Amino acid sequence: MNIRYSKGKLLNTLKVGLGFLIIGLVFTIISFIFPESDFISYASLGIGQMASGVLMLMVNVYERKKQYLTIENGIITKHSLFGKKVDLNESINLRVMGGEYTFLTSKGEITVDSQIMDDESLINFKNTLKKYTLY
Repeated sequence: MNIRYSKGKLLNTLKVGLGFLIIGLVFTIISFIFPESDFISYASLGIGQMASGVLMLMVNVYERKKQYLTIENGIITKHSLFGKKVDLNESINLRVMGGEYTFLTSKGEITVDSQIMDDESLINFKNTLKKYTLY
């Protein structure tokens, strides 16, 4: 079962990526209009902003493709750059604080933020926790 990001979260990363890209393009165009600036190189600033925008758009594509969590056979996999897994059967303790679920195991811990989950996915997530008598 996939636990999806909320549409607002995905929309925000898209907006930030496009914003950085547009700002970078503006700075690059300014560098062609004012090529001799003593204070700052607008071209390098623009290229940095465009690179940040492209990276944010890549993060958005990754988040849309992989989504937030996957729950299969009692194992929660959190999809991120350095993904984490936790086996619900090995979970020693569950802390719920402010919309964050922290699963503690003998191997470590994983924190899941329920505020960036889709509403339907949040219901499925809570039902899965009830099935494993953790919530």
